[in-house]
Amino acid sequence: MIFSMKQPTRVEKFYRTLAKPALFAVLLLPMLVMADPTLTGVDPSINITDKVSTNVFDSAVVGHSNNVTVSVAFTPSNRGGFQSPLPSGIIFTNGVYLIQLTSPAQATTLLNSLSFTPIPNLIPVPNTSNVTFTAFASDTNGLDSVTRTSVVHIASANDAPTLSVGTTTFSILDTATATPFTGVSMADVDNSGLQPLTVAVR
Repeated sequence: MIFSMKQPTRVEKFYRTLAKPALFAVLLLPMLVMADPTLTGVDPSINITDKVSTNVFDSAVVGHSNNVTVSVAFTPSNRGGFQSPLPSGIIFTNGVYLIQLTSPAQATTLLNSLSFTPIPNLIPVPNTSNVTFTAFASDTNGLDSVTRTSVVHIASANDAPTLSVGTTTFSILDTATATPFTGVSMADVDNSGLQPLTVAVR
């Protein structure tokens, strides 16, 4: 009498796999691993003057398979700021500029659009001040991208002083005296108006 072994079907093989927890975990693990969001293309160093705005993240790219948020911050916070009003979809909360939950493509567009404008004439001539920007993307599962950093080096641009005069002509006798610079005023916007000046009379 000859016996033949029946080959298990695919369904039977699958259920036998379920009966082996260790093997099932190995097979299921790759399905459970979620990829982190990505943030690339951030320029690590940018040079501007205090009279120029810059899109710090103009080349940045946000990547992920699902919707994300992006958090942006900079320090010190008293050297300038992003445009006002902020683009729709970006809010400022607890010291952070937050790109609200959206697609990676839209998050990229919003991040690229952030324009930083330094406060002019705040930095004493001829000094430079640095502002450090950080940004990272997050998904709805709590995974974050690598935090990217960009340092904006702001050089103070030297503005020319101004001189305004009052009366420009005087008529006096040869025995009299006059004060020809009465009403003269001078100013310089650099160093918040405290730039030292010299005056030459010729």
